[in-house]
Amino acid sequence: MDPAGILWTALPFLIAWAVITLATRRQWSRLWPAGVVVWLVTVAGGLLLRVLFGDTAAFSFQLVTAGVLGVFLLGRRLVTTLLLRPGRRSQS
Repeated sequence: MDPAGILWTALPFLIAWAVITLATRRQWSRLWPAGVVVWLVTVAGGLLLRVLFGDTAAFSFQLVTAGVLGVFLLGRRLVTTLLLRPGRRSQS
């Protein structure tokens, strides 16, 4: 595990994430449907790019990828949704 190896593993997912995020940029904080679409396209596109780059995508890797990206991509949107929801009292 060196920095170059980590970057090489992340690169297909970063590319897929960047493309779909640009397509949904007006809905940056919405969990549904934008967040779920970003998550699913990032997982599927990243795995496809990973295979096209010549790496493997074992089923266990796919499961871990979907779980980790779900936490990172949907978790951030969930927190944003909870913080920006109407009726939330401001703390002064």
